[in-house]
Amino acid sequence: MAPEEAAQGDAPCRPSDEQLAQMQAEQEEHTKWLRAAGARVMGHPFAVAHRRVEVLLVGLDEVFAPNARELHVLLDTAATNIDLAIELVQNVRRSIVAEQFRAQLAQRMHNYLASAYSLSAHTKTIMDLRKKQHKRTTDPLVVPFSEKRAELLGTPEMEFARQLRNFIQHVAQVPVTSSLSLNQPNAPDASFRSEVLLDVASLLQGSRWEFGAETFLEGKDSVELRSVADAYTANVERFYRWFIHQLAAEAEPLRAGHNELVVARNAVLTGGDIEAAREITEATTQQRASTMPPDFPQPE
Repeated sequence: MAPEEAAQGDAPCRPSDEQLAQMQAEQEEHTKWLRAAGARVMGHPFAVAHRRVEVLLVGLDEVFAPNARELHVLLDTAATNIDLAIELVQNVRRSIVAEQFRAQLAQRMHNYLASAYSLSAHTKTIMDLRKKQHKRTTDPLVVPFSEKRAELLGTPEMEFARQLRNFIQHVAQVPVTSSLSLNQPNAPDASFRSEVLLDVASLLQGSRWEFGAETFLEGKDSVELRSVADAYTANVERFYRWFIHQLAAEAEPLRAGHNELVVARNAVLTGGDIEAAREITEATTQQRASTMPPDFPQPE
């Protein structure tokens, strides 16, 4: 046999056009079923709740909390570093140190208040969607949500912090001044107190403060920014962790039904083998559970 003939004899048979068409049709059908199964998984109420919780967790832990830490570190430095405190209050010469501090403070205040606003916007979207979903029924989360929000964010101080974002964004930069007081400056146990202050007269000029914010500013010449930020950060974190917990707890009874849909989707991947699909699902769940926060719903 000639080499050419041997090579031709060993070559694989090319599928016919009819076979190729059949293979393509089977692949398209498989893709169709896989997409449909995936859509059922993604549309399940547990998966929807998971996505909402995840958005809030990222906004709280990965955006707001780091911005809050950066702001608090800066304000704490101004309150504990005597050299910086002196630079912030002296007015006999230009201070590059003070200018750099105020520029950094403006940047961190923008980030801090904007990240708090993002959490509020996400929460409003979630509550609006829940309202549409319940339609003629009462959302069981509405009353406790309103009560908890009023408890943690409804004080005049919290309302002032919330409206401060609008002032910075639409009216002017942060109107900061500083205070410095020395206790027995020549004594061995001398101490000092320094705070970054918001000038109330500047806040009131060209801006309308409403509700509790107006009450909070009334009768004041200045506001200690650090105390406002401390209180606001603590209450924002308490409120949104409470809200996240409520969403996760509400979704938990739906986990089993969601997981069955995941098994069904994985069965499409494994050619209809339900037991193999269940093993894949359980293995994936265990793997994800090791990297997720406690009490966090974990859909596949």
